[in-house]
Amino acid sequence: MLQHWKTAARRVVVALVIGLLATGSVAAQPGGVVIDVNAGKRTLYPIAIPMSPEGDQAVTREVAAVASFDLGVAGVFKVLDPQSFLADLKTEGINIDPQKWKDVGAFGVIKYRVSATDVEFRLYEVSKGTNAVLTKTYPRNLGTRALVHRWCNAVVKYYTGESGFFGSKLAFTVKVKGGKDQIYGMDFDGANAFRISNNSATNMLPAFSPSGGQIAYTSFMRNNPDLYVGPAGGGRPKKVSGHNGMNTGASWSPDGSKIALTLSKSGSPDIYVISASDGSVLKQITNDKAIDTSPAWSPDGGQLAFV
Repeated sequence: MLQHWKTAARRVVVALVIGLLATGSVAAQPGGVVIDVNAGKRTLYPIAIPMSPEGDQAVTREVAAVASFDLGVAGVFKVLDPQSFLADLKTEGINIDPQKWKDVGAFGVIKYRVSATDVEFRLYEVSKGTNAVLTKTYPRNLGTRALVHRWCNAVVKYYTGESGFFGSKLAFTVKVKGGKDQIYGMDFDGANAFRISNNSATNMLPAFSPSGGQIAYTSFMRNNPDLYVGPAGGGRPKKVSGHNGMNTGASWSPDGSKIALTLSKSGSPDIYVISASDGSVLKQITNDKAIDTSPAWSPDGGQLAFV
């Protein structure tokens, strides 16, 4: 069951990545290639990510695989098939022979070098010759997947002016033994699933805080759909909203200080804003006979959308 949810969530996040990058603004690096993600029809930027022949081969293989996946779902790159590469990778090392990469249709090339302590990355634009246009070095104690996600975020920002969100996490529910839904989290690409809630009740509608350090979700632990906030990695949660009826659909304000949600304490489900720390009601947003749900904050925190 968990594998099923991981597969479904991966499909969702691929769509989200493409959708969000496709609506982003463009302000790429000065002098760099500008990929216009706002164009009605765009050509994917061909990029090569050869596996480094140096260093721990298990690590180098993982670096290439994670980078290929990240950039492959970004919606702006075409990751080239490694079997098409003509360059002698051992001779090139972390450098490139531009003509060899031009011959296989690459516009960009990512090279990297794995040492005992860190991983060095270089991005080349084939048309600009042998000088890297972007370099980064990350300590290996970050973890292989995490450091590759950081590098790919930097590559996306170089080309589009918008940071990627590789390395972010998804929260979702899984029906476990006993038939109750529990909250799980995982990396955006389906890796490293972990359990967050651990109780005998039904749990639903998880939402990570903007910092990623906390998670809010609704749980029936006390036979009412109450809102809880706890550590994002799992642990004992705190009940922050326990009004009679619905306490559902948590949405964190951009600064993480407030939560918008649906409360039905007065009968009709309405949108309220509460304090994220103690659950005190700060403002009632709607007051009508309709059912108001699914609040979402504007990026500046000044407005709320809801259904």
